[in-house]
Amino acid sequence: QANDCSGLGAVVMQNAGDIVMLNGATNFNATITGNGADEGTFQINGTDIVLGGAIGTGNRLGTLKVNDGKSGTLNNTANVKAIQIGNGSTLTVAATKNVTAATVEGVALDQGTLSFAGASTAAIDKVGNGSKLNKVVIGAGEVNFSTTEVYKATTTHLAQGTSVVTFSKNAALELNT
Repeated sequence: QANDCSGLGAVVMQNAGDIVMLNGATNFNATITGNGADEGTFQINGTDIVLGGAIGTGNRLGTLKVNDGKSGTLNNTANVKAIQIGNGSTLTVAATKNVTAATVEGVALDQGTLSFAGASTAAIDKVGNGSKLNKVVIGAGEVNFSTTEVYKATTTHLAQGTSVVTFSKNAALELNT
């Protein structure tokens, strides 16, 4: 089947400068990790790309980037140093999947949408700190920003009557939305 990379087992970034870019719609079920902590960049350069394998287990991935006008879904756990979302782009976290990141930002100010399809733990230290996100969407269920100290998004949209957002870190929170 065209654009189906589901047969790959593991992608291991050997160096900080390593880049893997997916173009076109695809199912990508390989695990993605660095040979050492914070190595490599994985770029989504297509629409509706589904990342089915765990990301950053063992060694945290350096960067996950969604290029301008593109979209992807995290359909497994992800542990990434930096997530960057481009202009007109969306990164969706599937329901019950958890994401851990030091930062999630727009590639530039007021760019990118981070969407949670349902309940999730978002252990993201800083959301939109360097470049504020355009939008964060909370689907049905509770999204717990469990480690967040800074949260900046032009819009935070509670998309369902059952949508709940929680900030549970016992520390000061810089909130701008």
